[in-house]
Amino acid sequence: MTMNRHFYQSFWIVLFLTFIGFACQQSKEGTEEAVDFKRTDNTVAIRVLNDADVLHPALTSINTSQLVADQVFQRMLTTDPRTLETIPQLAKSLPEGSLVEEGPYAGGMKFTFEIHEEAQWPDGTPVTAEDYLFTVKALKIPGLPNRVYQIYLAYLADVKVDPDNPKKFDVFFEEATWQTVDIAGNMFHVLPKHIYDADGLLDEVPLAKLSDQETVADYVASSEAIQQFMEAFRDPKFSREVMTGSGPYEFQEWVTGQRIVIKKKQDWWGTALADKYPGLQAFPDQIIFRPIPEDVTAITAIKSEDIDVAIGIPASDYVDMREQEIVTSKYKLHNPVSLAHYFIYVNTTNPKLADKRVRQALSYAINKQTIIDEVYEGFGQTTASPAAPSSPDYNQKLSPIAFDPEKARALLKEAGWEDSNNNGIVDKVINGELTELTIEYGIGAGRPPSEATALLVKDFAQAVGIDIQPLALEFSQWIGKINQKDYELYSGGLQQQPYWNPKQTWHSSGSNRTGFGNAELDKMIDEAELILDPEKRRPIYQKIQEILYEEQPIISMMVPQNRIAIHKRFETTITPEYPNFYPNLIKLKK
Repeated sequence: MTMNRHFYQSFWIVLFLTFIGFACQQSKEGTEEAVDFKRTDNTVAIRVLNDADVLHPALTSINTSQLVADQVFQRMLTTDPRTLETIPQLAKSLPEGSLVEEGPYAGGMKFTFEIHEEAQWPDGTPVTAEDYLFTVKALKIPGLPNRVYQIYLAYLADVKVDPDNPKKFDVFFEEATWQTVDIAGNMFHVLPKHIYDADGLLDEVPLAKLSDQETVADYVASSEAIQQFMEAFRDPKFSREVMTGSGPYEFQEWVTGQRIVIKKKQDWWGTALADKYPGLQAFPDQIIFRPIPEDVTAITAIKSEDIDVAIGIPASDYVDMREQEIVTSKYKLHNPVSLAHYFIYVNTTNPKLADKRVRQALSYAINKQTIIDEVYEGFGQTTASPAAPSSPDYNQKLSPIAFDPEKARALLKEAGWEDSNNNGIVDKVINGELTELTIEYGIGAGRPPSEATALLVKDFAQAVGIDIQPLALEFSQWIGKINQKDYELYSGGLQQQPYWNPKQTWHSSGSNRTGFGNAELDKMIDEAELILDPEKRRPIYQKIQEILYEEQPIISMMVPQNRIAIHKRFETTITPEYPNFYPNLIKLKK
């Protein structure tokens, strides 16, 4: 595992420096002369694109909710934004790892962690191994809305607390997967057991029982204690009122649609260790997350200095802002390449979209480069795969699907879709009924780039006989629909990682919002996860990309360059990881 991690560290250090150099070349930061700023305090107001859904870190996968949770809670390990290396956070050091040679987990791996002696919860209770053990139990209970964790924690078999040191514990994995150290240390926030399980309902529940995939469902269903815990764990108070973590910030308020406010704790335990442990650094006195989905409102807020950090600035506005002194005198502008992927979800369970030739036709019909140029002012690049193009796992043999309307028409005809009534829309008999290829295309309401993209997609598709009908809804409405596969097309985007693991998105037991997958694909994903050597694992991951390329369950659109404004009274490190900065590391200049 150490050699594997160092391999990725070296690759990403070089890549990161390239990103920063590129971003600096593309930025226009204005003059460095003294300027009167509207505010001089150490409060950072951050524009986010969407509001949180819940403030329960174990029950959300929404970026805004996770950004807030990252400041209030902690993981055992975190990532250094400068080097992209894994570094300690709650842990005193990187864990010691070893192969298990005997016992029930022989052939698997063991990692030994030790928590900082000083680490404590806000009420003074020490953070211990029991909190980690409780968190793992909670995340492994089927039936809770946390599948994003369950699929990765499947191999985490047990946690053994050191009887002589309540801060020390061993984490056992049944299989030696290449991601085990990240799963154990950097995947989830550690929760305070005495807050989230005040009655000790999981105390007598063995973790090994929750790790037995064959019997866990029946065990959970028959356990009164677990059923009571699940109900308590989902109590609305943990989603809006109670947010208690070991991190540097404490929750202040959440005004839906307006702001989420967190404040730096006084006498926080990690402050004294921050010089030695960068993962414990926290600079702002207060952080305000302001959901501003409307771009016009965000631009106004920048120009009036009502926000300090803005992400997702519309490309045309960003280009204009680089020439506006009202902006460049107060803000630094950055456009780093992001570890992100913009695409279109395709519901492969829908009868109109079940044939891969229809999905391929859609991809050939759309001119992605035109969308990048006209909607995003060129801030992006086409891509052929959900893996980051800069990742060593990216399949370089695949070329982004080019704009080819003639091929799109041929594919539709081959799949039986022709315009039988000469109304400009291809049709086909499905289940005995003449069905026109009219497809609903979901987009987020109030998002001009999504709206502009949808109109272009509609025009491109119309030219080959496909009738695209854009439907704008609030993000909170769409998330439920796509999770239930109650959609046809949806404009999506996902954060990428420096490494690529298709399990969460494409395994049948993962989120898999497109409905595409089969036993063969599951087997390939499972087998690849057990291969520690990246050179031996890579051919399987590249083969999976070839399958996705052929089947087109998503239509890859672009890898974006983010467009960020950061107020000049602050300084911070720009990183490729979303949202390209760490809120806790935004530092007020002296």
